[in-house]
Amino acid sequence: MIHFIESNRKLVFICALLLASITMTSCTAIGALSKVYSFQGKYAIALDNSRADILTIIEDVGKSMSLKVSGLDVPQGIITLSSGSNDGSLYLYGKVASRTIGVKALDSGKKLEIEILVGGNFGTGVKEEADKVFNEFKMKLLEKVGNS
Repeated sequence: MIHFIESNRKLVFICALLLASITMTSCTAIGALSKVYSFQGKYAIALDNSRADILTIIEDVGKSMSLKVSGLDVPQGIITLSSGSNDGSLYLYGKVASRTIGVKALDSGKKLEIEILVGGNFGTGVKEEADKVFNEFKMKLLEKVGNS
């Protein structure tokens, strides 16, 4: 067997590529057939103190969650953070997932109204996922602002 592999390296390599291609294609097809769900939830966070730099802090928290700023309205105190399926998982096994967090700062940054939209297949577009995203966001934000 080892002699066959060594003498037919190109054939073995081509067969391995073909097998990998078939595997990826079938997994992507399975993902494409799975139902995509979305969920939108509204949440709130009250901070102990007003923060003039709250939008910058929220942006930093978003970066730590692999989210990018996708919208910003400084005069209104609104920032939107989002992510999507750009990690190759869509092509590898057909997973679709996106997260969007919209935050409106009120009372000089002391109160935050938060809207979370999650979407995707394989359990990523449901309420439990939105709650998970909110809890992670809240934990990291409170840690960053030093809230008790």
